[in-house]
Amino acid sequence: MLTNRRGSLDSGTAGEVLDSFRPASLWLYHLVRLLILGLVFAVGAGEGSEWDFYAVSAILMTAAALLAAARITVHSRGILARNILTVRWYPWESIDKFEATMRVTVVDATGNRTNCWAIQRTNAAAALKRPSRVDRVVEELEKHRLSEGVPLERDTRPTTLLVRPTIWDVCQVFVLLPVAAFAGQLFLS
Repeated sequence: MLTNRRGSLDSGTAGEVLDSFRPASLWLYHLVRLLILGLVFAVGAGEGSEWDFYAVSAILMTAAALLAAARITVHSRGILARNILTVRWYPWESIDKFEATMRVTVVDATGNRTNCWAIQRTNAAAALKRPSRVDRVVEELEKHRLSEGVPLERDTRPTTLLVRPTIWDVCQVFVLLPVAAFAGQLFLS
């Protein structure tokens, strides 16, 4: 659940989920997580200071979890743009337009721009000046915005929400990593 000072963002506030856009390289983040677990297992099996390595692995695992969580979710009453450390709720009334830059950019009614880390243009597409996934996602977001038919209100502002880690994120760092290190130690002994 996402919360802010005024309460929580629930299905009553956001409306039904219409669409969701996640990073195209999501498989890469999961691969990094598996590699980190394999390294912790190998270091746990070896000699030396495995707890230093465990601390670094915990930081890397947390970073991979934060990167994998980035997404843009389209609701019937607005969009939820989740970046690495922040989540912003944009009601349809507060969105002026979407722009396709190196990332999907949300321009609010006051002219402030927020880049969404979830959808990024590849370097090859930028160098060749070719359409990319960013352009396609911006087109989809514009279709959703226009289909809602909500007039722009200059007084409506986006809300920054507090990100709480999921149970799975916490378990990866505080359960899976120590278990992998312990299993590596048992494997060699």
